[in-house]
Amino acid sequence: MSLTDAEKAAIAHANGLPYDPVGDTDKAVVYLGIVFYSITFLLLLYCWANWSYRPIRAKNLPVITFGYFFDLLWFIGDIQANQNVRVVGVWSHCKGWGIWVHMLATYSFSAAVLFRKFTLDRVYNRQKPCRGWGFYGPIVGFFVSLIAFCMTVQFVSDEKTIIYNEDLTICLYSDGLRYGSIGLIWIVWIVTGIYVVRIRRIKSGLNEFRESLIIYIIAVICLIQYTICHAAFKAFPLMETVRCLITGFDLVSVNLTMWVFLAYPAYQRMFNRERYLSKWLKKLSRDEFRRGNQLINDHRMADRRKPDSPLQGNPGHVSSASVSHQGGADIMEESMSTMKFLDMQSPYSYNAHHNIRHEDTSFTMEYALGVDHYAPLYSAAYADLGSFDGERRIL
Repeated sequence: MSLTDAEKAAIAHANGLPYDPVGDTDKAVVYLGIVFYSITFLLLLYCWANWSYRPIRAKNLPVITFGYFFDLLWFIGDIQANQNVRVVGVWSHCKGWGIWVHMLATYSFSAAVLFRKFTLDRVYNRQKPCRGWGFYGPIVGFFVSLIAFCMTVQFVSDEKTIIYNEDLTICLYSDGLRYGSIGLIWIVWIVTGIYVVRIRRIKSGLNEFRESLIIYIIAVICLIQYTICHAAFKAFPLMETVRCLITGFDLVSVNLTMWVFLAYPAYQRMFNRERYLSKWLKKLSRDEFRRGNQLINDHRMADRRKPDSPLQGNPGHVSSASVSHQGGADIMEESMSTMKFLDMQSPYSYNAHHNIRHEDTSFTMEYALGVDHYAPLYSAAYADLGSFDGERRIL
């Protein structure tokens, strides 16, 4: 026979604990979460419906959708772990909800943000493609470690992890698990912060430093609040104001993260489609053209240092260039600093003659267009720059 709220309060007070039953504020937080996640889902659905729009595609919708899925699980785990619902019936399976929903979702969402920054750094700063063990190794290693951590917590005794108190109908977390899990999430976001600092150096239209910094500030504020509440109010699930504050912070933070990623390109697609697309593509083509020429220049300079290189001798000097690609409209017309080239050959004919791999000059544009980021070889058709003429684009 279940106890009344008055009887539960008497038991809690006898043990020096507060007791606030699930009330209207808890219900308001749950309903607010449903509204927030529904609106964010509509934004995500709109972006998928317009996936062919290149600025949206560049945001990597598969990874963002992965993040949204774990956002939603995080919220469901939050309302159970923070006791915003009555922890009876199906909600009373503390380890199932606490480990395999709440913790797993929290770490997975954070990992989605981290690996977005990791990928940008790998492609633009380290100039490596999105394949191989150097790319997949850290991702696989993280999730294997996460599953191992969850399995360990699952098999450790309830008294040392999460135990269900039948009198108060509440899941109680041990201090070791509480502070250990908080420490691990801080480590993930500290590493994310390192990558946020690194991507500030990306000189490309795909530089996401500003939005990454906004997301990082939101996450740190949420983590500080979460850490303080857990340290100062160990019995916070029994305190209506504190548990609602924690759940509210979490749901607002993760939804804001999604909107920071997607709102601007979605707005441009809705109200300023062709003009913004033309501006975005032109900027991206200039960035990639400079990068391609720099790579070719590096190869030429390396060839010149070889004693038997045909590039030995008196190189020509180029002080300006008006460059066109594949007979299309000009990609770039601007003054260029004096460069020592043998001639101003087409970058692509130079690539073929000197055996520069296609992947060396294409994977950043390929990544930018958001075409199958994790299997670039399958999207070679999108790798060339093509030509750009105002709002017209040939790819």
